[in-house]
Amino acid sequence: MGKRIRQHILTLLRFYWNPHINKASACNCTLHRQLPAFLYCNGFDAKKPCHPCHQSSTRVCRTALGLLLAFLLWRKHTVTTLLQQQLQASNEELQRQKQQLEILSQLDALTGLYNRREFDRLANIELVRAKREGSDTAIIMADLDFFKRINDCFGHPTGDEVIQKTAEALSQNIRASDIVARIGGEEFIILLPKTSLDEALVVAEKLRLSLQENAIQTQISQTIQMTASFGVTAMATHQQGSLNALYAAADLALYAAKNKGRNRVESQNIS
Repeated sequence: MGKRIRQHILTLLRFYWNPHINKASACNCTLHRQLPAFLYCNGFDAKKPCHPCHQSSTRVCRTALGLLLAFLLWRKHTVTTLLQQQLQASNEELQRQKQQLEILSQLDALTGLYNRREFDRLANIELVRAKREGSDTAIIMADLDFFKRINDCFGHPTGDEVIQKTAEALSQNIRASDIVARIGGEEFIILLPKTSLDEALVVAEKLRLSLQENAIQTQISQTIQMTASFGVTAMATHQQGSLNALYAAADLALYAAKNKGRNRVESQNIS
């Protein structure tokens, strides 16, 4: 469309251009000096001036130049608008990818649960809130029993599937306010806000039974009976401690559960 408009304007200029005039009159023709240089590249001869007395030709030339200027301004506006739209679309796409990367950096790739770093960040926020409000905070640490045998007997793809099914079972049996994460190969951790040690022990037993009573069906039609050992601890309102103290106590409780035969729940107070 723009090419056709320009061609019509150039046709008008050629039609009213008067080449049969002596060179002496060229110095009096201001219109000749006003023509843009690019017009000469489109069929005009700079050595052929227009007749200064041809008023109608001058008016038409000026009209054509005005139309050409309007077209160039319109074209500039169109290109600028298009570039702005493309830039905005690119910025939106970059922002979307940035948000996706930020989310992915917080999650465990295999299970979709929080990873250790994000769990630590959220847990520290919760501990600050608990101290401010004067509420208890509990932690449950879980470790699948004899998981290495799964990888050795059935292969790592099946082992990955068992990890995923375990993550689903844990997520489905806790509150929306609880925070669950995968912090190791077959190790999981759950933070329970506003929960005492006794209440956390009840939750841990519920989770243990959920894994024990529901065999895992793999995609290759294998039935795997899984159990897990659980270590539980809690920070009461009057206690002063850190997330590391909770980790240490829960880890000791988990170690005790494994030493006592696995598939059981043990607790440990914060020292």
